[in-house]
Amino acid sequence: MPSSFSPRLVPGGLLLLSLSLLLLSLPVPGKEEPPGPFLHPGLLHNRAEIDFVRGRIRAGEDPWKTAWEALKAHDLSSLTWKSRAHPHVERGPYNRPSVGANEMMRDAPASYTHALHWTLSGENEHARKAIEILDDYASVLKSVGHHDARLLVGMTGIQFLNAAELIRHGEAGWPEESQKRFQEMVRKILYPVIADFFPSANGNWDASMIQTMIAMGVFLDDRVIFNRGVNYFREGKGNGALTNYFNELGQCQESGRDQHHTQMGLGYLAYAAEIAWKQGVDLYSRADSRLAKGYEYTARYNLGHEVPFKRYRSIDGRYDHKEISKRGRGYQGPIFELAWNHYNGRLGREMPFTRQVVQKQRPEKPRGEFVPWASLMFAGVPDRKPDPGKHPPLHPSPLPTRAEAVHITKNHVRNLFQSRFDDLARNYGPQIRLMPGHDLLKPEYALTRNANALHEGATVDSAELIAAMKRAFKKPIVEPEFLGQVLNRYAFEILDTEAGDFSTPPADPVKTPDGKLHFMIREGDLLFKVGSAKPRKGDFLLFQMRPVKGSWKLVAEYLD
Repeated sequence: MPSSFSPRLVPGGLLLLSLSLLLLSLPVPGKEEPPGPFLHPGLLHNRAEIDFVRGRIRAGEDPWKTAWEALKAHDLSSLTWKSRAHPHVERGPYNRPSVGANEMMRDAPASYTHALHWTLSGENEHARKAIEILDDYASVLKSVGHHDARLLVGMTGIQFLNAAELIRHGEAGWPEESQKRFQEMVRKILYPVIADFFPSANGNWDASMIQTMIAMGVFLDDRVIFNRGVNYFREGKGNGALTNYFNELGQCQESGRDQHHTQMGLGYLAYAAEIAWKQGVDLYSRADSRLAKGYEYTARYNLGHEVPFKRYRSIDGRYDHKEISKRGRGYQGPIFELAWNHYNGRLGREMPFTRQVVQKQRPEKPRGEFVPWASLMFAGVPDRKPDPGKHPPLHPSPLPTRAEAVHITKNHVRNLFQSRFDDLARNYGPQIRLMPGHDLLKPEYALTRNANALHEGATVDSAELIAAMKRAFKKPIVEPEFLGQVLNRYAFEILDTEAGDFSTPPADPVKTPDGKLHFMIREGDLLFKVGSAKPRKGDFLLFQMRPVKGSWKLVAEYLD
């Protein structure tokens, strides 16, 4: 059974992260051939990134808010969407003939959009719509053929797979039998189409297949398929391999053809690198960060600046360009946000022309040949630094593979806080409930990010829940900013405690030069932690709603 996280339960919840659960969420890229199983969800989005985007949407911050509104308003997220899978899809040169190909080009981003909508909002009808599309293709599709079949699978496969990854590892209620049928379609119908690439074609063809092949490897937990895509990115014989597609200037094999196709190949290779990065393989830095050079070169030219150009012959001489093409000059595809976040956001690399394009077109608008909603999902998304010595296991032991959902009932609230439940119930009514068999008084059942799993998929913002608790219990509690900025990303081990008399705890902890964290709590505060109600050395600061006895100064240290 796949590991799981639960968007249906997660939105607006309070997050529990022990060290091991944290490692489940945050892959550590850097080692080219990491040991162990794949991390899930682990194509274009992992748990930590999804939580980050949810938080920005709830806070009403841009570009996430505007991009989220655009997603919700787009036809791709309409609940009236009808999937139109054909049994034998054909796409010829220049899309002539097209039998089911146009439908496939539309259904693929629709499946991903609905899966993403559900993941971020918890609205179950969007999960059902995504499943409907995935099941339609898994049940109906028998073949993809004709001249452009490889390109079609390369462009659409990554979108179907990202939808399936989010649905499969998010407890959306996708039946096991349906999952197996979709896996069979991927392995037996889609993969054979792209297995041998198309070395002599323009490089965007191979690039599209690389991104989808790497995605297939992760989704299917198939290291052979994954490595085949990764190795072709690095050293493939076709025009889409990294150093065949870009020379040392960043000039692209298709720069002399037109700017649209150039950016197709550029974007596809970036998406391939991102999926590999999630699994601990760094393709972004390959060949002295050749991909970054490609982005800067292309952005610079399409912003109206001149660029150097060398005669560029394809690997077999089929294409020979002597000057850069002005065809499509000024076009800026929805591919820049992802690369900008990696090279600048993660690594701090200056990319002035890429930055200008990102600022100019935020939020990036969907185009059928690309994975949509990049500004929503990649802008400012945090990431851990590469650590070649670590690659977390998928199922660490002995801790559970998923955080248990714990909800608040009248009896449990009364037991813990003695009445005042009515104020809370008036705010949230039947949405506040308990999963059978869980006891808030037991440390192993701490309030988790699933804590506000709600009736029939409704959602409550975590800040609203905290405010309701303050009103209900008349107790100060740790502020949401502290939860979001610190404990969302790390667990802490308490190194030392000291009783004291502190009238007002600081809004933020104080970090000392040695990396330790100092903060204070008062008697009666509701501390999110696991362990005894009185903090002790060796306890872990996590998210359990427990009243604190005594006033304490704590010295803690990151567990990352």
